[in-house]
This record gives sequence, structure tokens and C-alpha cells, in this order.
Amino acid sequence: MRRCTSSTKSSPYEAAGGGIVRDLFNEESGTFLTDQPLLTRLAMEVLEGAAEPLKTEGWGWVETSLDASVAYGGVFGRIYPQARGLTDDEQAELAALGESFDEVQAQVEGYDEGDPAIEADEMRLADIEGRIAAIQSSTKTYDPRKQALAGCMVYVDQFGAVQVGRGYVKAEDREALEQVRREEAGEDDEGAGEAAVSTGGWVFCRTGGRTDRHPLRCHARRACQPSCGGVGRVALSAGGPHLPQRLHEL
Repeated sequence: MRRCTSSTKSSPYEAAGGGIVRDLFNEESGTFLTDQPLLTRLAMEVLEGAAEPLKTEGWGWVETSLDASVAYGGVFGRIYPQARGLTDDEQAELAALGESFDEVQAQVEGYDEGDPAIEADEMRLADIEGRIAAIQSSTKTYDPRKQALAGCMVYVDQFGAVQVGRGYVKAEDREALEQVRREEAGEDDEGAGEAAVSTGGWVFCRTGGRTDRHPLRCHARRACQPSCGGVGRVALSAGGPHLPQRLHEL
């Protein structure tokens, strides 16, 4: 027998012919579902429904599981979204939504207990919260190449609630992901043109496979432009012992 979970309410379960055993003295917390196969099937249908919208987001795979440990077992790598700033329209809408939420919340708190208007206003609050979450979520985007190598997990947590986890990378896709990251790093270096590190009053400029040395005052005046391009990022280090490490990083 399984205690009733929130991911599969007893009404659909009972409508499907599932057996239930109730504690006569504590019905609220003493309800048990006796048809394990039916319960599993209904729960998986809920998970599949939650997974369906994810299949259009560009992920390499979408999987469902009734076992929450699959998301925390340490067998997956991860990718994470990049956040952008809110647009003026988004900021304005969030401000308006916040004001609406406060107004409706104040109304709910002012109702007498049992007032039928409470349920309707609580639904309005849920809608407002959903819109706020949608706007915030829209500011986070994934690199399409990395996203195609990663996937989503839809699972039931220890409290019986459906959870969605994005950005999981399977072991067989980690090398491909690292290749994408190496290519990105190469593009960043190529776009930067020049990298430089200073020590002991000198600036060491690395361009391509060659490292040139110039006086710090020369570099500051951009007088070294003919030899190293005079463009790109400049990394300054006060300590000589750090030079080999920094040059390796460059």
C-alpha cells in the first residue's frame, strides 16, 4: 500500500477503480492507495504531461522518473542558463503585477473566514505569481549548442510534488560538451587579439604563439601598438612569481 500522494489525487485514482483503505479515526492523514500498478501509471501520466512542453525547448532529451534520487545522484554534469537584464516593458509589468498582488492579498486578509470570495482571489494571486515567474524565467537562456547536449528531468520529490530540473548532462555527452566549451574559449581568445601581463615594470604581450616584452610605461602610452596590436585585454600582475602561471592561462 502507498500513502496518497499529491501528484496523483485520490479522485482520479478512485475513478479509475483504484482501491483505498482509510483510517476511521484519522481519515485526513490515514488514506492509503492499494493498487500500486494503477497508482504508478497515473503518476507517470502526470509526469509525462509536465514533460511535454519541455520537448519544444531545444533539449537533447527529456526523461521522467518517480525516483527523486535520479536528479541528485551525482552522475550528471550540469549546464546553467545565462541571465539577461529586464527590458523596460518587463520591469514595468513586474511593478504592476507586484502592486496588483499586494492589493489582492490585502483583500484576502480582510475577508471573514469562509467568505466565498477568498477562493477566487487566491486563484488571482496564483495567476499573478505564475506571470511573475514566467517573466523572470524568460530572462534566463541556454546556449543552444550546450542545450542540445543536455536534458531535463521531471520527477516526484520526497513530498510528492512534481519537479522539473533543466540542464543535466549525461556521462556520454560530457566530452562533446567540453569540446563546445573549448571552442568557445578559443573564440574568446581569438576575439581578444592580445593578452598581456605585467611584472617588474614590464608588460608581456602574447599575440598568437609569440610573447613580446615592452616597458610598462610604453604599453600605457600604447607605444607598443606596432608589435602587439595595442588592442585586446590587459591582465596586470604585481608579482613576478605569478608570470609563468598567468602566461599559461593566456
